[in-house]
Amino acid sequence: MKKKLIVRILLIFLPFSFIAFDKAFETIASPQELVWICTGKYSKRYHATENGCKGMSACKGEKLQVTLEQAEANGKTPCGFCY
Repeated sequence: MKKKLIVRILLIFLPFSFIAFDKAFETIASPQELVWICTGKYSKRYHATENGCKGMSACKGEKLQVTLEQAEANGKTPCGFCY
């Protein structure tokens, strides 16, 4: 009886473990996208390059390269000129 229960549980959860493994491997395998942000008081966007956009050339603060995840976590949205 216990063996049948264990087999049933494994059959239910086994496909989900492969999905989780695939997602974890995909995250590790793909490099994080880096973007540029301005630390100025009114800065709201992230940019593809440090100096290739008029939004970044108007930056009054420091220019930093961060991951896309970090930029979005800080409330930044994509620049209309870069993206």
